Amino acid sequence: MKKLPVSAVVLALLSGCGGSDSPEDVTRDFLQAMADGDGEGACDLLTGDAKRQMLAAGALIGERGGGCPGTIEGIAETLDEGELAKLRDAEVEEAEVNGERATVKVKDADRARLRKIEGEWRIDLEDLPE
Repeated sequence: MKKLPVSAVVLALLSGCGGSDSPEDVTRDFLQAMADGDGEGACDLLTGDAKRQMLAAGALIGERGGGCPGTIEGIAETLDEGELAKLRDAEVEEAEVNGERATVKVKDADRARLRKIEGEWRIDLEDLPE
């Protein structure tokens, strides 16, 4: 099975890339939860499809067990202090909202994509690179 470097998974999360009121807040909360290794908190901010993609990402990097939270925790454990600081200190810019979807630019990364589900914004991950 082909494994992805952890940095590729984190970048994919940022490009795909919490409950808070605005898409910007959800994005900040998700990045903070990732940096803190808070698997439950990060997974609570994902759509159902994104949680399934997180499980697939875990399989690609060799994480086993623990579901979505275990995958987040496993990713966080592999990051060095510089990578964790980048997540914690990420500059989240204004969201572009189009109905039930939003895109948030994360400076020096990519864009987080979100969907409003039952009145709450959730991170909606794009497909991970193969």
